Amino acid sequence: MAQKMKKALVGAAGLLALQNGLSGLTPALAADFSADVSDPAPGFSDTAADARAATTVTIDGAAIEKTEETAYDTIANVSGQFTYDQTILSPSDQVFSLFGTAATAACAAPSFTFETMSGDDAAEYYINVGGRLEKAMKLSLDDLKGQGITDTLKCSCAMSPSIVNAEVTGVALSSILQMADLERDVHSVVVTGSDGYGVRLSLEQADKAMLVYHIGGEGLKPANGGPVQLWMPGAAANYFTRQVTDIEFLADTDPSEAAAPAAPAASQRAKVSILNRFEDAAFQVGSQITFEGYADDYDVAVSAVEFSLDGGQTWTSYETPEATAERWVYWFFTYDAATPGHYRLDVRCRTADGKVSPLASSIAFTVEAK
Repeated sequence: MAQKMKKALVGAAGLLALQNGLSGLTPALAADFSADVSDPAPGFSDTAADARAATTVTIDGAAIEKTEETAYDTIANVSGQFTYDQTILSPSDQVFSLFGTAATAACAAPSFTFETMSGDDAAEYYINVGGRLEKAMKLSLDDLKGQGITDTLKCSCAMSPSIVNAEVTGVALSSILQMADLERDVHSVVVTGSDGYGVRLSLEQADKAMLVYHIGGEGLKPANGGPVQLWMPGAAANYFTRQVTDIEFLADTDPSEAAAPAAPAASQRAKVSILNRFEDAAFQVGSQITFEGYADDYDVAVSAVEFSLDGGQTWTSYETPEATAERWVYWFFTYDAATPGHYRLDVRCRTADGKVSPLASSIAFTVEAK
């Protein structure tokens, strides 16, 4: 029986991907490649037929509400084969996109302009370390590379579903703390970029941060926020700093000013996205259709990914018991197409602290008789 629900729409990034022929399965993103349906969890509405919440996409900076409706067939308690992997990485170019010009629009970061820096200029790049120290110092890129460590970290936009899970090389900010001869009353540090944008951290928070100079084994160019960026695990991307030029240690009278990074907005908690793009393709009965995407919630672990083929009337939950909060949950869901029809798969996730995705991610697909 068909029911009225919103048609899955491709956002601006998805349209660009389709125009460039990037259909199929893609294990990374600079933006959500499927439209989010803004119905609140745990269901879209009391009845799937009443699921009329607006779907909004952004094209050329303008928010456009789509109201096109279509009829979808439904299957209760959808089942399939589920797996997940936290080691899948985003390609470096997509990480660079998030930290380049896309960052202003995608993450509500302040606008910034990097001066052109040649290879020789980059060799002369250094970071000023000052403030409440016994002696100020300068750190060159070579100084940092002499203490480099490699880790996998994620960066999650504060204003959109965009996430990257990247292999980065850099220096723990705590190493700078150990190098600096701090005055006894120091309690916070400000890390500032060449555009004047900076974040203030307590010394405890600074222990978690990392000065990154390689992503995916590639050095960072000025256009990508290099040569050095500050990455702050567990925080939104607006707490990351591009092209770091200054590190200043402070000893103000009010330590509370170095508050912990603000919690993400409720609408950006428990993010989930489907990355498939089927265009107008139809599958035959008997086909196995593998969907893939990610789930993440900043510094809280994802405990389950859930799927619905009846507009949120029923959800099938697959637990992710070994998942950690340090990396995204990259999931795969394989559905055995047994019945002809036009369907919409909705996906959401649950977190270890009980949060359910406020925005589900959706994709439409068609199954035809042989």
